[in-house]
Amino acid sequence: MLIFKRLICGIILITGSYCFAADTASNKVFDKPISKPQAKQCKKCCKNPCKVIIAPYLWSMNMNGFVNVGTRSVRVRQTFSDILENMQGGGMLYVEVDKGKWGVFLNSMYAYLDKIYYINNVPIKPVFEFGMFTGGISYEIFKRCFCQSMSFAVTPYLGARYTLTDVQIKVVHTSIQAGSNQDWIDAIIGTKLNYGMNKNWSLLFAGDIGGRDSNQKSYNMNGYIGYRPDYKCVDLTIYGGYRYMYQKYVNNSESNQYVWKMHMFGPVIGLAFAF
Repeated sequence: MLIFKRLICGIILITGSYCFAADTASNKVFDKPISKPQAKQCKKCCKNPCKVIIAPYLWSMNMNGFVNVGTRSVRVRQTFSDILENMQGGGMLYVEVDKGKWGVFLNSMYAYLDKIYYINNVPIKPVFEFGMFTGGISYEIFKRCFCQSMSFAVTPYLGARYTLTDVQIKVVHTSIQAGSNQDWIDAIIGTKLNYGMNKNWSLLFAGDIGGRDSNQKSYNMNGYIGYRPDYKCVDLTIYGGYRYMYQKYVNNSESNQYVWKMHMFGPVIGLAFAF
């Protein structure tokens, strides 16, 4: 719970400090006098029209943790190459719709994979079906624009993350097996920091925390750099970065105990199309 309190305090301090900065700036867009063409370009940068973003991406996810089903526990240590080797199917997609300062978003990912482990020379085959679907609403509380298409924005968000795990553990060449199909929902709160360095390059940092109690919690942190080519026919951003997530879920049901503790991390690449 201590780390929850620290993360919440950090989010409050970040968003609060920028709100204060916005107030003390007296709604000024520019730090010093500039030419009329520059002013027109900067004010255009600060507009918030209706926008739809569709972004397919690839999270080169590594998994480190363990899964407990009933009385059987399996250590999970999979690199992205392991996941690709054993993946039977999956996909990742981010969608966002913004209107003015408000926005709604949905981040979806799904994977189905399996792998054989050896515990005391006994072959164990766990089969994983895993999905995460995160949706929410955001509100831009602060945006400061500068010349040369530079801008900085702070956008807190609230939402929920639905996680689905279907784990089947089998002892190879025997009839011994155990399985559990679990799903849960975490309420989340987070903040996005978006820095437009110029008309082509931008930085995005985002983080959120979620959960319900000590048996159900999650942390999620992201950092990306984006490049927007000067294409006239399409509004495209090519981006890359890194994502880390930790999830803990414990179901202490006497008939079917289930524990999911997983660190997920790795680089992210993707394309964002804006309309």
